[in-house]
Amino acid sequence: MDKKYVKDYIARRVANELKDGFVVNLGVGLPTLCTKYLPEGVKICIDAELGIVGQGATPMPGDANYDPLNVVDAGGSPASVAFGGSFTDSATNFGLIRGGHVDACFLGALEVDAEGNLANWIIPGKKMPGMGGAMDLCVGAKHCIAVNSCTAALHLAMILAGVKAGDTVFCQSLTFSASANPVAYCGAKPVFIDSERETWNMDPAALRRAFALHGTPKAVVVVHLYGNPAKLDEITAICREHDVPLIEDAAEALGSTYNGQKCGTFGDFGALSFNGNKIITTSGGGMLLCRTEDEAKHALKLSTQARENAPWYQHEEIGYNYRMSNICAGIGRGQMKVLPLRVKQKQAIFARYSENLKGLPLTMQPKLDCAEPNRWLSVALLEASCGVTPGEMLAKLNEAGIEGRYLWKPMHLQPVFANCPFVSVSDAPVGDDLFARGVCLPSDTKMSMDDVDRVCEVIRGMF
Repeated sequence: MDKKYVKDYIARRVANELKDGFVVNLGVGLPTLCTKYLPEGVKICIDAELGIVGQGATPMPGDANYDPLNVVDAGGSPASVAFGGSFTDSATNFGLIRGGHVDACFLGALEVDAEGNLANWIIPGKKMPGMGGAMDLCVGAKHCIAVNSCTAALHLAMILAGVKAGDTVFCQSLTFSASANPVAYCGAKPVFIDSERETWNMDPAALRRAFALHGTPKAVVVVHLYGNPAKLDEITAICREHDVPLIEDAAEALGSTYNGQKCGTFGDFGALSFNGNKIITTSGGGMLLCRTEDEAKHALKLSTQARENAPWYQHEEIGYNYRMSNICAGIGRGQMKVLPLRVKQKQAIFARYSENLKGLPLTMQPKLDCAEPNRWLSVALLEASCGVTPGEMLAKLNEAGIEGRYLWKPMHLQPVFANCPFVSVSDAPVGDDLFARGVCLPSDTKMSMDDVDRVCEVIRGMF
């Protein structure tokens, strides 16, 4: 097909999905073309997250409603309001999205390959709008602030939670150091909480014990390890009982759900990662999720050096250079569109490992019945009596040109946190045991099922 007809062909196909009376959110670019090809008798209401419900046709210079400074679409192009449409504030408009009042959403792609995969790297030769709207549509968070790392998001969350020098923060021990380092940035002291075996995440029983032993902390940091949701019902209930802010480190859990709700949206604050090794990436980046508009505004201010609204550079509190670059944001908007595909790919890899490794003295990371992990990494736990250590398995895989890794070494075992308290309900800490027996298997979405089978073949040869 001639390239000049491709966009119209796609737009015609999209238009066939729309039904009369639909409220539709249309992404920037190609999606807006579908309105030209609506089936006969079909009328839709176009919602634009910039604050228009009932967006009209694109006005041209000279039109009476042409106002490129004040009335624009999400891409910054001139827009209009259809008869009966209205302007809304952002809170109301995004409330329509979060409340399930938008019937369809079509997001554009910058490039698509022959197999229908969306590009995760290409950017146009111009400045892109921010990615907050795309994130809201995909995750369902109330307020989203794009930053340059998940660590930055966690640091901002702790500042907003009121964490200061000398305070105590309860933090999951079995995690990457980025979960705990922001506690130190604030001059606070972490108390590390052991894991439980059903999810490998923070043990609610150990959390309760920490309150009894160390009093009320300034905040609690729970981690969804390798994309596997923690016991959120119990943990959130404990935090509410003590009126303590809950911070979700969902760096590895973008796309994971707990009782149908996205991880990162349960706590008072959530932190996501778009690092190069995550399920989607902006090369480097992260996002802070907040409950209130005031918190989001304060976080945005702090992330951009805390500049005050003044005609000169005025600063009344310490700020940080945590902003996400325009280029990274542009990549992120494209990546949001492939998130469902990436989750399915990760889950398929995990399922393949689970099936092919049956009968061996190892188990794959478990999950709760109410949880749907994104399976960012496929992790196996060797039986203590199997005669093979994680180090031996990793060495064997390496000999075959296959990369694996150990589980995160618990924070309470790290030299930098050696003097920090640790709370467990067992004389044999669960996190210690998981670290001693766990292996992270190759889980890249570029892997084919043949690649997974090859890894399994090497592992089977060890028993």
